[in-house]
Amino acid sequence: MEMSSSDCVDLDTAIKVLAKSRAVQALVKSSVGAAQFSDTLMRMKTGTLQGIIGDDIQDLLADAILNDSKVVWSRVIRQPHDNYPIDVYEFHGVFWVNALEYDPVGYFLSKENAVSYAWSEW
Repeated sequence: MEMSSSDCVDLDTAIKVLAKSRAVQALVKSSVGAAQFSDTLMRMKTGTLQGIIGDDIQDLLADAILNDSKVVWSRVIRQPHDNYPIDVYEFHGVFWVNALEYDPVGYFLSKENAVSYAWSEW
């Protein structure tokens, strides 16, 4: 993901927020198993996920964010040359902006920051 806003965070930072969610914890536990769960959760909270398990958790959560997020804000922003439908999605405290024909820029830790970014870019 391209990072272009000062309020935008990367997946490693977003994972620290996701680690607080019981639903995300259950998803991670089902992926890594009970034996590795406590250590994995501690690494998520401290931002020290590494190695194969770190890559697997990052993939798992990136997919969950993309596939299981809910729309929390939606607008058509009108510009002289075109209209842009833009949505802000949320997944357990992590937000992201979706606009047709544009790649996601990263994650936001508040709806307000995501909406502000959407307005500022289009």
